[in-house]
Amino acid sequence: RISQNCVTTLWLLAHDPDGDQVRCRFGQAANVDCELCYQHPNVTLNEVSVGLHVFELVIEDFPMQTISLSYEDGTSSVRLPLARDTMNSTINSTTALSRLPLHFAVEVDSPVSTCVPGIVRPQFLPPTPAHGDVYHAVVAHEFQFLVRAQAAQATIHDFQVSGPLNITKSGQSNSTNGIHQVLISWTPEESECSNHVSICFAAETFQTCNKDNTIVVYPSSPSEFRFGMEAFKFIGEFNEVYISCTVILCQAGNPFTRCAQGCSTGVTAGHHRHRRQVSAETRRHSISQWPLHLARSLGSAGNFG
Repeated sequence: RISQNCVTTLWLLAHDPDGDQVRCRFGQAANVDCELCYQHPNVTLNEVSVGLHVFELVIEDFPMQTISLSYEDGTSSVRLPLARDTMNSTINSTTALSRLPLHFAVEVDSPVSTCVPGIVRPQFLPPTPAHGDVYHAVVAHEFQFLVRAQAAQATIHDFQVSGPLNITKSGQSNSTNGIHQVLISWTPEESECSNHVSICFAAETFQTCNKDNTIVVYPSSPSEFRFGMEAFKFIGEFNEVYISCTVILCQAGNPFTRCAQGCSTGVTAGHHRHRRQVSAETRRHSISQWPLHLARSLGSAGNFG
């Protein structure tokens, strides 16, 4: 998931245990890599389009030097290494040793107020492992590492983690500075000895729909949302007022709830939801803060602040 108005780099982690050169390219119909094989121009998404974009790529490996391959039927072939120019672009066409299709989807969300990492978009903090870092684990011994991220004006509600089947995560948040962290644990099994295992993670945030440009979102936690706005004036001779709002509670990490849909300018009908989504969020609840006692502002006989 990426924001509509922010330039985003998607890192694709690829490893070849034989040390061969690895190349990632768009799938081609001529090679029967995919069915539609739509190629996004310059891998740049349409900035006016919000929705789901599907990528069909192919990962290939090539030898580091010229090699000869012999087959059981007595035939042989030659495989050449990739030749690249000074811009690291491929300049020769040669047959790969093997090919692996890679298909994934990118969901483009609505624009955010700023693309600076650490404000609305999450930013990873030390000692979070960097992309491509390699660690060594021992069979039957628990391996752990810490992932920390910060979003000062949004709430980090979850970390998505993918890896071995027995990988686990446990986390906590700091409501003072918007930092959320998880401890990722994994105990390698005997069958995984000498394997290269990839562990990927991503921090997910949510932000409110600020209809008033004076609203400020303060560091919050999954169980508490803190915000503020400029003081307003009440017209009339009132000594106290009541402030009410409507809220719903949603299951954390569920992408089908109303909370996960973000800002919406239209009316969403609730009758078309799948049955499994209904139990993931509550009905609307009204919350009132009362009474607020008003003090007459100086220099104005009719206004309270």
